Amino acid sequence: MKLSDYFFELEESYRADLDDLRFDSDGRDVLQARLKDKRSQLSALLPMIGFDPVLVAPVFHGAFEFPAGGHQTVADLLSQFPGEFAPWQDVAAAVTVAAWAQPLVKTVLANAHGEDFLATVVALEFALSRRLGPRAEQADDERDDHEDGDDRDDSSEDSDEGDQLSEDYLEQQGFDRRSSE
Repeated sequence: MKLSDYFFELEESYRADLDDLRFDSDGRDVLQARLKDKRSQLSALLPMIGFDPVLVAPVFHGAFEFPAGGHQTVADLLSQFPGEFAPWQDVAAAVTVAAWAQPLVKTVLANAHGEDFLATVVALEFALSRRLGPRAEQADDERDDHEDGDDRDDSSEDSDEGDQLSEDYLEQQGFDRRSSE
């Protein structure tokens, strides 16, 4: 799944924000209490939905379920930007909104940026529920690079060896070699 630059940036921030909310200074899990506080402050937070949705998005953490029939609609959001999202009623038809969140949804929809914000939150929650981090694949690649490269220096001999391995791999996949070796 290809993520738009919008979600590439927001998804990591959203995960980090939820992690920050999860534990207090004594290491106790206080996420639910902090989410309850945020939910009670929704009216004060609303002005931020247009320019910093991640600060408000936790209000809806856990508010959406994703029935199998709506996965494509929600997954499509992740490749888009605000202004391109399907109308809220189409997005809402693809998810189940928890009863406790329905009054909050109505409050948000009264805001000019409400539909885009809710589509953003639905997509972030979907990515979170599926562990679809935009950086997950990149992080795995970087972890492999670090594991492979920790004991190596950047000498040209090592670089040549790496190029040769790359060429061998690509040839095995049916591609023509770039070098004449």
